Amino acid sequence: QPGGGEHSDRGRANDSERSDRKREINEDDASSPETSPKSSRSYHDENVTMRKLFGMVWEVMHNVTVLMIMLWSIGFQVLACAPNKVGTIMQGSVIRLSQLQWGIDNIVSYLLLTIGVWIFKSYLRDVNWRWTQLMTTALIAGLNMLWFVPILTDFRNGWFTLMIDGTESLAQGFTQVLISMAVIEIAPVNLEATSYELIISVSNSFIALSSLVWTQLMNPFALADISEENDDSSAD
Repeated sequence: QPGGGEHSDRGRANDSERSDRKREINEDDASSPETSPKSSRSYHDENVTMRKLFGMVWEVMHNVTVLMIMLWSIGFQVLACAPNKVGTIMQGSVIRLSQLQWGIDNIVSYLLLTIGVWIFKSYLRDVNWRWTQLMTTALIAGLNMLWFVPILTDFRNGWFTLMIDGTESLAQGFTQVLISMAVIEIAPVNLEATSYELIISVSNSFIALSSLVWTQLMNPFALADISEENDDSSAD
């Protein structure tokens, strides 16, 4: 066909040009430190020993911010996050929730906790974390004051106590991820998970102490034997 050879030569030239351009791009990608396979494995290529890993963790523990987070976690578990024994006694021994109400209480509490986490991630993540923690703590303390209603009055509705538990879980969800986000900000590169587990392990280790402390406090306040029959509060 007329001109067929010219079109064929032009097509081969374009193919050759595209191949050369693709080869140059691949060479640039291979030499780039961001996409180099070696850079993605640089942490493993450093031959990190267990001794060096413990040394890095030890350096993290010297961080004042990490120390403050640990102390806050201990106080939160032992004091603020301890099971409300008064509320448990009121629900179980005085008001006597039904099995259906206990189940709804657990489901709604975890559901509202999840919603609280979502609210924080969607609307409070860029708000000052100190103010978020302060306002959440004040909100939980205020909600705990609502327990005086069934304690000091004759309004002892089980669904009302479920509302108290649910709103407390919602408020706790606002700060549920504050620790993890703070650890991401201060942890060394490639040591985020280890730093987070370190802080969470310290915090969780005091859960047993929390139960022990608040169980022992039941005896001085004579809470162990309270029931609907022997309740001598002014509500009766």
